Formats: sequence, structure tokens, C-alpha cells
Amino acid sequence: MVDRRARTSIHLVETRYGEGDRLSSMKKVLEALNHPDHAYEIIHLSGTNGKGSTASMIGAFLEVKGQKVGYFTSPYFDHPREMIQMNGEWISLESFERYEKQILGLVEKLLGDQTALSEFEVAVCIALLYFKDQAVDTLVLECGLGGSLDATNAVDRVNYSIFTPISLDHMNILGRTVKEIAENKAGMIRQGDRVISAYPQKAETQAVLERICQERVAYLTDGSAIEIRVEDYSDEWISNGEKRPLRKIDLRYPDWSSYQFHFSLLGHYQLQNLRTVACFLKDYADIKSLELSHRDFEKAFSHLTLRGRFECLDGPVLTILDGGHNVAGIKELSLSVKEWFKGCTIIGVSAFLKDKQVLESLPYLDFLDQLIVTQAFHPERAMKADELGALYKEVFPNLSQQVIKDPEEAILSAYQLAEQIEKEKRVVLVVFGSFHLLKKIRPLVMKFHKRQDGKTRLI
Repeated sequence: MVDRRARTSIHLVETRYGEGDRLSSMKKVLEALNHPDHAYEIIHLSGTNGKGSTASMIGAFLEVKGQKVGYFTSPYFDHPREMIQMNGEWISLESFERYEKQILGLVEKLLGDQTALSEFEVAVCIALLYFKDQAVDTLVLECGLGGSLDATNAVDRVNYSIFTPISLDHMNILGRTVKEIAENKAGMIRQGDRVISAYPQKAETQAVLERICQERVAYLTDGSAIEIRVEDYSDEWISNGEKRPLRKIDLRYPDWSSYQFHFSLLGHYQLQNLRTVACFLKDYADIKSLELSHRDFEKAFSHLTLRGRFECLDGPVLTILDGGHNVAGIKELSLSVKEWFKGCTIIGVSAFLKDKQVLESLPYLDFLDQLIVTQAFHPERAMKADELGALYKEVFPNLSQQVIKDPEEAILSAYQLAEQIEKEKRVVLVVFGSFHLLKKIRPLVMKFHKRQDGKTRLI
């Protein structure tokens, strides 16, 4: 989780998901902390893709309505503090280390070994206690993996369970079929829950959610009756001088209420996530007797940016960073590139983890004109660059590609290639396939896109 060399020799396993009864250990710790999760409302999110985006949208809207909002999301890019935010601000390093020391001491006392919890489990405990001390109104809590056995499911109760699209991923852990994975994730539904599901879900996922909600007398709804239309695309300069293309959205509810606003998240899939959020907001507003307004939607959704989710960086070469790493994510990446960058030359920098459905994902990458294959920054799970290159060659025998194992050398070569081509045609560089690749490359990209005034220009 953190670089401990300067302060402790403790090494925590990244995850222990599936290693026996993890939740009982988590619950012992939370009980000893006097149940910090009782101090605020909790919106619990699970799914395969779209959790971080959906969490950010929900939190942004609640902030606009005057709430103090805690966020626990993953993965992180720079430091695990990034997973724990309050109204968009990371927990301070001093606070993080202080809470971590407290949690590790308690784990040793209760479980006999400071390393009994994983890095992720410790981070969940830190977050729950920190948000209690900060007196947040609502915690937007994103599952790390799965649902029923996820560390976040150690909380006693939640106010909402929200499911983003569920598809195949982490099949070696969660299940070999969509139905099995949906069963795992839906295990977090509690008796009497209010459950919001993405629309559309796969038929087998929807059937699982409906059955479990019926068994547990939980209320289930989705955004199938909500109409979302893209009215316009436009480039607009916004508050801090950063330029982004925006969609102008017309959102209409079945009760004839409608809202028009600009939407800054560019990925094609973000419209589905927006539908899920809109469904939640309507239900939440009805229960809380809150009034929704055009201004609320505009203020919440016109300035959002998310790291690694079709993140666009403008500079000498327009660069897209996208963490899509499974079949569903790569398919949505393809739709997004085709929506926004018709007629451009697309250069890809790609790496995958070997436990993903790589061969099944590649056919959707038919938007690529040039490709540089590299290797994700994960010693155990990274697919070797030459193996990935061979798969690309099998699927796209005529695609011009280079294989450069080192990610830093790969991105520099990509920029050199882009600058040569851009003399004749607009070029877009797309970096994708693994968050472990983005973690390594993003700092280089940000450095490359620095302007002379020291600011990063985003579009």
C-alpha cells in the first residue's frame, strides 16, 4: 500500500480476498473501533465497470446539495491516500500514517499479527474511522472486488446498494460465468435494502438481482424509464482556463421533470453510468424531500474529471488514458474513440495482465492505426510484451506495431512517432489495457503535457 521502508518493516499482502472468512476479522476490528460505520449514511457500490465514475458523480451531486461527502474508491495512481477523500481532498499523509499505526496496533492486539489484514482491508478500516472523525454526512463506498466477501461488506448496514454493469472479470476469483459473478457481487444486498441497478444489465445479471432482492425483501429499481439525449457537443472554456469538450444533456424522468446540463465525462459508457446516477438521485430526492434543479446538475457534472477513465490530456499530442482492461471495458473504449475522434490517426500504447481475457478483447481495437506494445508494471501478473505483440499480430496481421518492453521507453517512442505523423494529420495517442500501465506512464504523460506556466492543459 505504501512505501514503508522509511518507517516500518511491516509488509502487508495486497489482497487476501477469498482466503477463508475475512469478514469476521474485519468486523472484530470495526467492533473494537466502536463501529465508525454507524456515524454516517453509506452508499455501497459494486459492479465490474463504472464504479469509480458512478461514485464520483453521486458524490459530486451530494456535495452540491451541501453535504460533507467521504469517498472510498480504488485503484489509486500516486498514493493510497487517493482512495480516501473528503469532498475531493485526499486524507493528509500525516493523518493516513497516524490512522494506519492505530489500525495495525489494534489488528495485532485482536488477531495476534499486524499482517493479519491485507493492505486493502487496512485501508478500509482507516477510511471508516477517518470519516467518522471528520463527521461526514455520507460515505460513497466502492467495493474493491466482488461483493459478498469484499472487505467493504464488513459495514453493518447501508442506505443504498448500487450495481454498475456486471460482466466477466477476475474470473479466477469471482466465477467463470456472468451469473456466478453476479451471484458473488449481489451477495452484498441486505434485508430490506434499496437497490439501484444499471440499465441495461446482462439478462443473467438482472435475473440474479431480481431473485436476491425478492428473497431479501429489497426494493430494486433501474433507469430504464429515464430518457437521456445528447443535444450537442461543444468545446467550452471553464473556470480554471482548462478546455474540455462537453456533451449537452437533456435528461427526462417518467414524471415529466427534465433537466438540461453540460456533462464533462467523455467516455461512451459514461451515459450509462449517468443513467444509474440519475435513477439514484430521483429515488434519493423523493425519500429526502430534496428539490432537484438544472443548476444542481450543471454544477455537479460540468466540471468532473477522472483519472484513467477516458482521461483526455491536451498538449503537443492529444493523449487519452483509459484503464479499460476487460472485454466490456475495451469495447466501450472503442466506442468512445470512434465517437470523439473520427478521421484522426490513432496510435495505441497497450499492455495487459495475463489473467485477463486479452484475446477476446483485441478484436474491438480495430480503431488503431499504429501500435506500441509494452508491459504492465506488475511483476507477477503482467503479460510479457512479446507475447502480447504476438496476439495482436494474430488478430491484426496488417497493423504496424513495435514491441518495447519498458513502459517509459514505449511512451516516449509513441510521442516521437506522433510528432512525425502530426505534420500531415491530427494524431490521438491512446494508452490502455491496465491500470498498472497507467500508474507507470501517467506521471510521464503529465510531465510531457506541462505548459510553460506550469499548469496542465486538459480537454
